[in-house]
Amino acid sequence: MNEREALIVEDNLMNSEILETLLLQHGITPTSVTLPKDIQAAASKLSNLAVIFLDLEFPNADGFQIHRELKATDWAKDIPVVAYTVHLGEMDRARREGFDGFIGKPVAPSHFEMLLKQILAGQAVWYL
Repeated sequence: MNEREALIVEDNLMNSEILETLLLQHGITPTSVTLPKDIQAAASKLSNLAVIFLDLEFPNADGFQIHRELKATDWAKDIPVVAYTVHLGEMDRARREGFDGFIGKPVAPSHFEMLLKQILAGQAVWYL
């Protein structure tokens, strides 16, 4: 079986690198994109995509709209999409909009393993 993969959609390279490191420590191969327009191309190269971590704010894009577009595609409709953001006040909206979870930045490394296990088990995670 192929190793599980995660797609990180994040325009801040430091935040992306932190999440990549945490995923690698737990056996998940991360792929990061900084521009939402690159999501499809990056995802098409992944054979065992298990989760998408999506920032909510980009210079010229809205994470909520990106989420709606992802869930409308055949390839992403069944993949958990977790909001990964500093905008902690957006958790209720993310829940209403159908995100599969919410992790506030910065995520505590000591809690990440538990959160990741829940996400990969199909459980919703709502963590500030």
